[in-house]
Amino acid sequence: MNRNPPSLRGALCSLALILTSCIDSDSPPELTLETPNQITAFCKYQAVRKLATSLDPGVELKGISSDNMHWNGTASSWVYRFATRVPPQTYYYFSACFDTVFLDSVSSRGTVGDAFITHEWGNSDVAARIAEEHGGREFRSATAVCVIYAGLGEPVVPNPKTYWYIVYRAAEDRGRYLAVTIDAETGEIRPASSPDSIL
Repeated sequence: MNRNPPSLRGALCSLALILTSCIDSDSPPELTLETPNQITAFCKYQAVRKLATSLDPGVELKGISSDNMHWNGTASSWVYRFATRVPPQTYYYFSACFDTVFLDSVSSRGTVGDAFITHEWGNSDVAARIAEEHGGREFRSATAVCVIYAGLGEPVVPNPKTYWYIVYRAAEDRGRYLAVTIDAETGEIRPASSPDSIL
């Protein structure tokens, strides 16, 4: 005799599928009805890295970002930026969603002021939790429509460490924002840069 009705069995199978899809992650995405099919930055990182190195064995990670992260650190998609160290540099942009990873574009034009990521980094849900505790939750509650940008990067100067940059913006007024800069390895809060220099 089945103890679980068909609808509950289906829900349990879907939950198991979601959990196994991010088995490589150190902190899988939160599973809530509010964020279906959302993933953390690390969830698809190994799959993206495998694809990147299959295209060019000399590539290394330069950054990860999402233009619309949920407050719990998950997003419907993430962009991963890889590049070669040896000139002339080639930049590879990959996108990852819940069920797919793909090469979005290749360019010889790079970014200025960012280094290759050389330090350990905590996942986006950890960074989001810290940002929420340092003003993010209050900013969201006082904002009708809040858009959250998240970016992982390592500046060339003055301090070559890996940071999470979390920026909360009011959709109706882009001049109203909260920027939280977090040491991606230690979780320590750093003085924030202008969001315009991050985005």
